[in-house]
Amino acid sequence: RTLSEASFLETPGRTRTETCAAALKTTPRVPKRVAFAPKTLSLCIRRVFLFAFVSVIHFPPLFQFSSALETSTMNTMKTKSPYHGVSSDEQKYNQLLFQNVPGFTRSKLKPEYALIAHESRVYGGLFGWTNTLGAYVVSPGMNKATILMTMVSMSTSAKSYVPSPGAWRFAFVLDGQCSIRYRDEDAEAEVTREDLKVGEYFYFPMNTEHEIYTDEKSQCELVMYEAFTKPKLNGTPDEFPTGQKVIVGETDALPNIETPGEIFRLKKLLPQTLEYDVNFHVMDFAPGETLNVKELHHPQHGLVILEGQGIYRLNEDFMPVQQGDVIYMGPWVTQWYGALGKNRTRYLISKDTYRDPLRDSNP
Repeated sequence: RTLSEASFLETPGRTRTETCAAALKTTPRVPKRVAFAPKTLSLCIRRVFLFAFVSVIHFPPLFQFSSALETSTMNTMKTKSPYHGVSSDEQKYNQLLFQNVPGFTRSKLKPEYALIAHESRVYGGLFGWTNTLGAYVVSPGMNKATILMTMVSMSTSAKSYVPSPGAWRFAFVLDGQCSIRYRDEDAEAEVTREDLKVGEYFYFPMNTEHEIYTDEKSQCELVMYEAFTKPKLNGTPDEFPTGQKVIVGETDALPNIETPGEIFRLKKLLPQTLEYDVNFHVMDFAPGETLNVKELHHPQHGLVILEGQGIYRLNEDFMPVQQGDVIYMGPWVTQWYGALGKNRTRYLISKDTYRDPLRDSNP
């Protein structure tokens, strides 16, 4: 019913017939309704509107407070308060990065594993290299590691030096470009591969003559792994595998390998044969993807996060990690990863293969 009709219903002394007749004369014709609301509902609606109208006029702070509750999380503070970073201003909050907090680091060294955050790297000269700085992030001086892992920064006209006798060397290009030359024993000739770019990698077996270098216009960033080659299976302690080859490859040119029970993407960079005592895996996780298996095994790992961020479990620690972080995992460390953020996670990880754990434990 219309408000005018309702007002007639409240007029003392009128019969229902008179009320309806007067309402039809004073109220514009409206489309036919299927049903009419009860009298009590009509009165309630009228009183609610009346209360709202009076409240707006006489108690504006009530409505202003309600509006503030709805919009406070969207404010951008304009004040210069010394406590501005504590406010809900999202733009200010996003500037409070962990690495800017004095004395704080996510880096952690435990007897079984280590996390080396980007801000904890210490660069210095590398023995025998020219125009090159390096940061050792994993070495046999920590935990139970038997690998040497180095972040290498080559300036222009830089040259490498040979690894320790009996050690293999693997390097992955992180940025810029470099070239390599090495002795191909099968062809009995020197081979040169120029302008290796991001995502390309190379592996030199033990005692391979080689050189990594940049020209006068190029710079290069590498992550480099080195370790002593382990004796071959079923051989004597001084009997080493033969048949290893120099490997040069491009990560994204490799096919993904099936991983039953898992959803991440996996690429293996070296041949899966008995001659090689190590392999290098590149693993990709979309945001929200995780390792299914909570791994616990003998082979050690040296890992660097190439892209993304997430949570890495190492034994009882669940640690936030991001691009540039390095993780070392010794034998028998519980490990698991979950990718977070808006972009994929990609990491490079080493893994011991095809060697005797008894000799690892009793060299």
